[in-house]
Amino acid sequence: MKKFKKTLVYEFEGSTALKDIATEFSDEVIHKTAPDDYKDLLKPEDFVNVECFLTDVFDNFKNDLFDLDSLKYVGANFSDLAMFDVDFLQSKGVEVKNIKGQATEPVVQFMLSVLLNVSRKTTESLKFAKDGGHGFSDFKGTELGSHTVGVYGLGSIGKRFAEIMQYFGSEIKHTSQTEKDGFTKVSLDQLANNSDVLVVTVPLTEKIKASITTDVLAKLNKNAVILCPTRLDVINVPDLISYLKDNQKSTFWMDGNHGDAWNEYHEELLKLDNFLVTPGNGFFTEENRPRALELTKNNLINYLNG
Repeated sequence: MKKFKKTLVYEFEGSTALKDIATEFSDEVIHKTAPDDYKDLLKPEDFVNVECFLTDVFDNFKNDLFDLDSLKYVGANFSDLAMFDVDFLQSKGVEVKNIKGQATEPVVQFMLSVLLNVSRKTTESLKFAKDGGHGFSDFKGTELGSHTVGVYGLGSIGKRFAEIMQYFGSEIKHTSQTEKDGFTKVSLDQLANNSDVLVVTVPLTEKIKASITTDVLAKLNKNAVILCPTRLDVINVPDLISYLKDNQKSTFWMDGNHGDAWNEYHEELLKLDNFLVTPGNGFFTEENRPRALELTKNNLINYLNG
């Protein structure tokens, strides 16, 4: 099997998993680490003569960072490629590979846990009883099968979530690029009509940035739950803030406290009781880590084997 002459690995502090993989497929491995996402620690000099770049860190990988005279392969140990200019890199002959589908089950299960927590008031009722409260009249919930669900982006995560909700009896409609058997396709303008749950799983592109606006949000049913495991930048955040202030019994949840929209609006969002955020751990399970690494390794093998 062919090998890369030089590989740059960029992973989180305390991990050498990608470095260990790269060593098998490279003559030389440079190892860089980051304590968290979006630290911008890499410099153009780090990429001199680098043929392969492997990373599991979300960062701002601008085009002028790379040594395009040498770079042949970019391997992302995640699914979201929004931090790369993929079209530009591919136009320069660079292969860009992610690991599609590896996080579908953990992310969908995480989304369901949030929806169940909100619709059954789980956190509040646990605290109420533990604090010595009696009676349950304040904790009437709703069942999954009673929901009408609008899914924006019926890729692997959106489709899997829709399948599970449909199993429970929910009515499903979607807005996506292609037709999907068993689901009703509608326009974005119609997606929120009479919806109790709005699921935003479309990948971030310039075309769909800030595409969830007041025109969409205003059509949701009373007490709607909005689940956003994708980038917050898909949402028009000023419109979202106004919606949440006007609809106190609605809930918005996002996974991952990073990105341009987060940086600009998070202070105002965090003041809202009906805004929920988790730190990007939807994919983070004991089962998923080895699965993701194996897929990254297989991508390398497939590329080097031609």
